[in-house]
Parts: sequence; C-alpha cells; structure tokens
Amino acid sequence: MLRQVSIESIILEAKEFAQRMWKCNLTLQAILKPFRFPARRFPGRESTLVKNLTFINVERGWFKQISPRNTILDYYNGYYEFNIRRTELLDMVPSLDGFELRILASVTDRLFDERVEGFAETRFYNRSSKLTVVGGSPQVFKPAMPFTFYVAISHQDGSMLSKVLADGLEIRPVVALKTGGTRPLNPRKGKPSADSPGVWEVTIDLRSELGRDKQAKKLVDEVAALKASIVYTDENSLQTSTTIQLITQFSPGDKHLKVLTSTTHPTVGEFIIFHVRANYHVESFSYVILSHSTILLTGSEEMTHPVTTFAVSLSAEMAPIATAVVYHVDKTGQVIADALNFPVNGFARNNFTLKLNPRKDKTGDTVEVVILGEPGSYVGLSSVDKAFYGMQAGNELSYSDVVRKMATFDKDFNGTHSFSWISREGYADDLLFFPSSTYGIDANRTFQFANLVVFTDANVVRRFEACNETFGQGTCLSGACYPLWKRCDGAFDCQDHSDEKNCASSEQTELLDFRMRRINRLLRMYENRWIWKDINIGPHGHYIFNAPIPEIPAYWVVSAFGVSPKAGFGLARTPAEHAAFKPFYMNVEMPSACRQGEQIGIRVSLFNYLIEPLEVIVVLMGSNEHKFIHVEAFGQVNSYNPRTSFGEHQHLMWIPAQGSAMVYLPIVPAKLGEMTVTIEARSMVRKDRAVRKVMVESAVAMRSHYISPISLIVVRDIVEAAHDDEHIFLWCLVGDTLKLKVELFAFFIASGRVRSIYLDDGKADGLPQYRHTSVVLDLSNRAWFFQYVYVNVTESPLIPYSKERYYVFGSNRATVTVVGDVVGPAFATMPMNATSLLRKPMDCGEQNMFSFGVNLYTIKYLRLVRDDRKKEIYRDYRDAFTSMNILYQKQLSYQNFDGSFSYFRSDWGTSAPSVWLTSFCAKVLTDANFNEWENYLFIDPDIMVKAVSYLVKHQTPDGAFYEPWLVADRKSTISSNWRDDSVRFRNVSLTAHVLISLVTVKDLPGELGPRIAGAKSKAIMWLDRNLDLLQENGDPYEIAIVSYALLVAKATSAERAFSILASRARKE
Repeated sequence: MLRQVSIESIILEAKEFAQRMWKCNLTLQAILKPFRFPARRFPGRESTLVKNLTFINVERGWFKQISPRNTILDYYNGYYEFNIRRTELLDMVPSLDGFELRILASVTDRLFDERVEGFAETRFYNRSSKLTVVGGSPQVFKPAMPFTFYVAISHQDGSMLSKVLADGLEIRPVVALKTGGTRPLNPRKGKPSADSPGVWEVTIDLRSELGRDKQAKKLVDEVAALKASIVYTDENSLQTSTTIQLITQFSPGDKHLKVLTSTTHPTVGEFIIFHVRANYHVESFSYVILSHSTILLTGSEEMTHPVTTFAVSLSAEMAPIATAVVYHVDKTGQVIADALNFPVNGFARNNFTLKLNPRKDKTGDTVEVVILGEPGSYVGLSSVDKAFYGMQAGNELSYSDVVRKMATFDKDFNGTHSFSWISREGYADDLLFFPSSTYGIDANRTFQFANLVVFTDANVVRRFEACNETFGQGTCLSGACYPLWKRCDGAFDCQDHSDEKNCASSEQTELLDFRMRRINRLLRMYENRWIWKDINIGPHGHYIFNAPIPEIPAYWVVSAFGVSPKAGFGLARTPAEHAAFKPFYMNVEMPSACRQGEQIGIRVSLFNYLIEPLEVIVVLMGSNEHKFIHVEAFGQVNSYNPRTSFGEHQHLMWIPAQGSAMVYLPIVPAKLGEMTVTIEARSMVRKDRAVRKVMVESAVAMRSHYISPISLIVVRDIVEAAHDDEHIFLWCLVGDTLKLKVELFAFFIASGRVRSIYLDDGKADGLPQYRHTSVVLDLSNRAWFFQYVYVNVTESPLIPYSKERYYVFGSNRATVTVVGDVVGPAFATMPMNATSLLRKPMDCGEQNMFSFGVNLYTIKYLRLVRDDRKKEIYRDYRDAFTSMNILYQKQLSYQNFDGSFSYFRSDWGTSAPSVWLTSFCAKVLTDANFNEWENYLFIDPDIMVKAVSYLVKHQTPDGAFYEPWLVADRKSTISSNWRDDSVRFRNVSLTAHVLISLVTVKDLPGELGPRIAGAKSKAIMWLDRNLDLLQENGDPYEIAIVSYALLVAKATSAERAFSILASRARKE
C-alpha cells in the first residue's frame, strides 16, 4: 500500500496442501512441559508410532540428529501422550540454552499401509531473566533537569515473569565529569508501575542530590555523562543486570529547557498536562504540537515560575504518537529547545464489547454472539483456529500490530519508547508506550529529530563534529567517529554503543518464522472457518445473533474491530475464545452415484465428546426407493442374493466417553434415477439427521430409435452475432441415434439462445469416445432446412471375426448445440479450462496456462462484440477473474529462479525448464496485463522481465532458439527429421513461436528492450534463411506458425511464407 510517503509491504506465503486419509497432530509446548501426541484415529485401528528427535542450534545454525529412543509403539488407540525428561535431553547436548528441539512422529496404519508424519518444535531458554532499558542506551539528558527512564524485566524469550519483586530493582549511578573524574551517587530503588508489573520508573535529579549551593551548581555544570548499573534480584537471590549511559546535551552557557508530562494515559478527547522547566531566566517560551510530520497546534506561554504548566486537548489526529517541541530565543540570539514524544490512545473512544454466550442453546448447536457499542457503529468479526491464531502471522488485527504500523507512518527519527511482552501461548503482544525525551544532542538535532525545518536568523546551535559523512564517517553520540558501513552490524564501534541504537531488530521476524514453521500443516488450518461477519449496531446499542457450531471440534479465537462515525476506529483488546464442539454428532459417508444392481455401504461415524458414555440409536428411515441388506449370523451375507427388506431399521450401540464408533448400513437401490436416503442418530443429549441423494444409473443404456420424450434440455444465454432480435428454434426428429434429422427455423424474437438436447440419458461402462462435427449456418436472410448430420461413428459396433467391439451396445449419445455466434459458446462452463474444453488433465504448467488463456481471450472477445446482456456478462467476468487469479497463482509455482517455466514443479522432481513453455507464458501474461482490470487481475512486471531475459539467453548466434533440455512437444522440433539435412536442430517452429512472444512483449525496462529488438531481428533472419527448406520439407504446422510469426513481426518475407502455406492446402 502506498499512501503519501508511507509504504506497507506484506509477504504472503502460499502453499499447496494435499489432504491424506489420516492426519498426525503433534502438540508440543514452547517450554519444557509434558509432550502430547494426539493422532486423530478411529478406535480399534492398529497403528505403529515412531518418534525421532533432532536438535537445532539457533545461533550457530547447525543441527544434530539424535538416535531414536523408545521409538516403536506397536498399537495405540487414537491418542498417545509421552514425556521426555530434561536429564535425558541433557545427555544428548551439553546445554539446552539456544537450542530448538524437533520431535518427528511417524504413524503407520496397518490396514491401508499408509504412513503419515507430524512434527513439532520447541525452544529452550535458560532460567535467568532479562533486564531491558526501554528506549535503549545511550540517551541524552540535561544534568540540571530531572531525567526519567524506564526499565522492564522479562524472561529470556520476552515473556512476562509470573512473579516480580517490586523492590527487587536497584540502580547505582555514577557521574562522569568533564575534568575526567567520576563521582558515585547513592543507590536507589526503582518505582514500580501500578499498571504493568515488571516495569519500573527511575528518576535521577542531580540538582536535588548534589545540593542547591553554588558549588553544587558548578558541579552539575561539569557533568559530561552519567552511567547507571541496574541490578534485579529475584526471590531466589538470582541477579540480572544491565547498564544505561546518559550523554549531556550540548548547549553554550549550559542553558537548558525541559518539557515533561504528568499524564500517564493520554487519550483522545482528554487533556494532556505539560510541565516546562528552565535553568535560566525565561520570560516566555513557544511550543509546537505535531504528529505524522504535520503541525497541529502552536502557541506560547509566559514563564512566571521555574516550572510552568499548561494543558493541551488531544485530538484524533495526534494518535498514536505526537511530539511536543518547546523553544526559546535568548537575548544573545541563541535558540534553546527540547522535545517530548508521547503516546496518544486513539482507540479508547470506540469501546465496544464482544461476548459469546454458549449456554443459551441447550443442544449445543449454536452460540449467541452479543456486540454492545455505540448505535450505528460498524463491527467486523472474524474467527480462526487457536493453532492458526497462535502463529500471529498477521491474519488478525491486534492492538499492538495496528499501533506499530500507525507509528511507522512518520519518519522514525525519535519515536516514543515502547516495550512489548511476548506471549508464549501465541496471543498478540502486550505493547506498552512511554513518553521519551529527544535524542538530539543539540538544538539543531532536536528540531531535526522532530522532523521540523527551521527558517530563522537566530543561532540554532549545532555541536562541532570532526566526522566527515562524505568520506563515510558517522558521529557517535559522544562525538567520536565510526565507519558508517559498520552501523547496525551487531558490533559496538562507538564507546557509548550509539552506532547500534535504533537498529531494526530481527527478533520479531525470526519469532514469526519460528511460529509459522514449528508444526506441520493440517487441513483445519486452511478450511476451518466459523464467524466471518460484519454488522451494524442497532439503535438500542446492541446486536445479537446466533452462530451455528461447526461439526469439526475446534478452539476458536474471535477478534473484532469497529468503526464509528463519532468515536472512530476501535479494537477489541482481548479476543473472545470458545471451545466449539457438539456434544454428539454424526457424519455420513456414501457415494453420490451408482449403477443399477450395485449394493451401497453407508458408513456412519458417531462422535461422543462428553465425559460420560452415551447410548445412541441409529435409524435408517424407511423408503420405497431402497432396501436394507440383512447381515446374517456370524457376518454371513449372500452377496448375489442377500435377504433384503423395506421399512425402518434401527441399530442400538454404546459410545464410550470422549470416543467414537462406526456403523455400516448396507442398502440396495429399488428404482432408477435419484434416490433419497435419510439417516438419524438419536441420543439423550441431541439428535442428528442426514439426508443424502444418490443417482442410480442403468447398467446398460437402452438403444433407442426415437426419442420420446426428450429427457434433458439445457438452455443457456449466448452472444448473438447475426441479429439481436433473432431467435433460433430447434426441433428434433430421430430416425436413428446415428443420424439426426434437424429442422432449423428463424423467428424474430428478442434474444439468442443455446439449446443443448441430450438424446439419451443412459450411461454404460467403459471410457467415452468423443466425435465432433461442426456446421456453420447463415440465418441472416432465410431459414435453413438441415436434414442430416453425419458423425464419425460406425453404424455397428461389431468388428468382424473379433471379440472386441468399437463401442458398447446402446451407449450412443448425441448432443446438438446451436450457438448464435461464429466463435462458439462464451463461458459454456465456468470456469473454462483444459478439462472442460479438451478433456485434458490440469496438473501441467502448459495446461494450466492454457486454462488461464482461454478465460482471458474470451473476456477480451466479449469486450469487443456488441452485447445487451450486461448483467450476465459482468457475472461471468467476475467468476472468470476469480478463476484467473487462482490459475495465475498456480502458474507462478512452475516458475524457476532464473525466470523460466517448467512443465512440472520443482518439488515434484521433474522441473526441467522449457523455452517453449516460457515463451507461451510470456505471451499470455503480456496479453493479460491490461490497465482497465489491474484492480481485478494484476500481472507482476518482474515476472515478464525474468521470463523474457531467460528467452533471450537461449538464442544461437544464427538467430535460432533452442531447448536446453528434452523436448516435451515434438511439434517444436519437426525440422529435426528432415532428410539429408546438414543441420541437426534447426528449431524452426520453436524460433517462430518465441518470435511471436517477443513481438507481443513491449515496454520492458532497462537494457532488455534493445536486447529483445536484436533477438527479433536475428530470429527473422533465421526464418528467412529456412523458407526454401520449408517449401521442400516443411510440415503444414511449421509453415503455418512461421507464416504467422513473420506476419506479426512485419517481415517482408511474410507474403512468400503464406504463398508456401497456400500451396499445401488440400481442396475437396
């Protein structure tokens, strides 16, 4: 997103997931706790479990494979829990600190002989805590003014301590003088924060500690720096320490201003109180309030006391971070300035409430959702699985993420101090903001860090620095120099460590990567969806609705955000959580179609999620459409002549607590056509009902000599090319299924239609063989009487003296389609792809690109023709663009790092790049790059640049393009089979194919444009040189593609190539 000067970029990770018959879910905590291995299985299945351990050193980047221990568990019933002792892990590695442990579980089902794997990772941190100076070190202070900084304590992983000693923090400051001496100050305790346990506020006031006499004032003016040692002692007498260094701000005459605030929680709509101090005589001072590099408020105040207080009303424009700059020009023309950055809570006004009430519906089928807030507010709700929410991958809005992103809208010279608690359970970070003084070492840098430009003839003081930035030297806060290229390299090159201050930390990104990869993928992470709804709160201040519980049990986390016309944007700080499961439910599995005489086995799965056993009765409802197959004693069934009966059948069973069971119901259809099967499962807690429909087809299609009645008519609107008011009426009389007698009449009615008449519904066993016959009719002037249509099918399926047949008796089936267009039915199926048009699979890069191109060129064609059915066209556009976006995303998985495209993906092991496919993709994607629909389909230009660069690299000096690997389509190398040819690979058709793509590709940046122009010239020359050989030995396909390539390239030899093509025409 680009908004003024703010850029927000998000990297999306797309993965292809294939569901297995079973799934393995390994649950592992982040810190050493009992390890659980829940595998979702059916009771009674025999399965083998193998677990493996791997240690990964995070800091050094190596891993160690540990030999499996307690590896094989011959049998377990769906769930297995195991523990690993800490001492056992310490026998494998010397120390667990800085390591990641990966546990791999492999489960094998003996019935299906299928193995699935699951893994989980955890990190180890030592038991010591970590002290953090909020805002880092060093910082700038004024010795004559009180200075406040904040210290936070946490675990090594950044999580909050469970118990914090309020008086456990001790600060030992030492003052460094300009003369070179040092003077220690009295140790002191930090002031614990009432709102955030684990945070202390530390204030140092040298004037008060050193005294008020002249000697003390002189000593304060001699202070050059202050270094404080901070030590925290926990209840076990374990100590953690850190240091902070403060550098004195440069100001001639030691004149200083200081602005502070006593408002602990600045909120929009309230006032913030500022206190301004001065160590010299000031009659009045001026102030500026700005946010997002915009000045919002200016003013001046008279200073009648050493400390002056004034208040400012906070507006929504100041959120989330604002800056207050105070300055004064003394009698000598020197500018003295100070700045304070303070947080502003802009979300507190829109304080809506989200509640989930699962107890209202006693059956457990629904949950009541209640939203309380300002009338007229918009509220958006979304829910994700707890496992997915714990990744914190940015899919859900959280207060910390929104505030962080809003804070980046401004230049990060000197923002507020922030500290965040990391959640081990995967919840959003708890973000804290604190006011911070300027980092400006002088008045000039104070204005610069506030993003202000000063126009004045006064003296805006800047400290003299000997470091030359032109020669790559940076200035430390103390005034020393360091190489700029060493900034933020992880090593301290400045004595005060200022070269590593305000550097972007990779901990947040690294933690996100770890959370996303620490567990294996499950289908519920992608398909589980529950509440995804947007509502408007009614006039009574609430909105209530019932959300049905999904059948798959899951632990849901529901988050919400709201927008109000008066209160603005708001967020639910704490998401609502709900363990959604039905106490009892049933899942029915059965086929959707069968043949006449087949027996169907219905598998009914019953799940009991209560903590007590449950008695369930399964009922197959009676129907005249199917019979129940009885299983005799000891499971004996006569498959070809079983005992069957109509009516209702019941099965009583007992399901253990937290268990499941399966019931098989065998039935046999009693009629052809659509059959309805109804099954009920009744228990003491609830009843579940399932209705399934099965299409029963005849085993052998009946051969018909006439159709009566016509069984199926499909009518679909199409583009009418001849006349808008013309209607085509179709009437069929059939003497034999191989010869269709068709009469076409033209009537003047308002629209065009497609009528497809299926002459036979029966389906036979075997693979269908398709034959196609097309006839162009001109109905613009008169009606046509078209009596017979001959298809390429033998009249009899018999093969003399052979047992084989051309086709199955009675399987003849014909479809007559009349289209009022010269191209064909537009979007006859949605989406159109290689399977629906050519009956080809879609697992190859070329077939996927073909599917993309079919939808693309159909849309382009519909834009050029005149059509009055705008609403239906727009609906087709929408569906087609949705399909094209999916196909485009899938096509990118076939692209290699060098820009080439492969027929198959690299993770399939057969990913040889193809010049032919790369050229095909470059042409189609170039045609798809259209300004009018960039909001619906955007083609990345870098994809085209990389693809075309790859093509240009695979051209010989003579101008021919070549394939670096095996050729998938032999049409691209027909010239290799020419007799008595001295050149083995001429690649004429491949060169023509690439030339067409290079002509299509335009407006590429950089030096690629001249390279393409040279490649086209050499390709044209190569094709011209081979025209004589094409005339002698050329295949019609080769001649046709060469003729078209020379035509689009505007070559002078195009006319001769078309003459050669015309000479090969066959006339009948």
